[in-house]
Amino acid sequence: MLPNFLRGLPNTEEGRITGKQLVGCATSAAGNYRAACSARSKAEFYARLSITIEECDETLFWLELIAAAEICTEPGIETLKL
Repeated sequence: MLPNFLRGLPNTEEGRITGKQLVGCATSAAGNYRAACSARSKAEFYARLSITIEECDETLFWLELIAAAEICTEPGIETLKL
């Protein structure tokens, strides 16, 4: 779903910058969640999950910014925020 949304961003400076930021934090969240699932200790699990939560929050920030700045008006943005 995210790749389709990213393809819909305009080819403007704002679209490219926010798109790169969105991809960075969303993929980081996914990678850290996967790492948390294979953690070797409770401390490692907690650390990785904490990073995952931060990255998810940043992902939400970029989606909200894209919507507020009207960089993209796709109705799918609300689905991504769930």
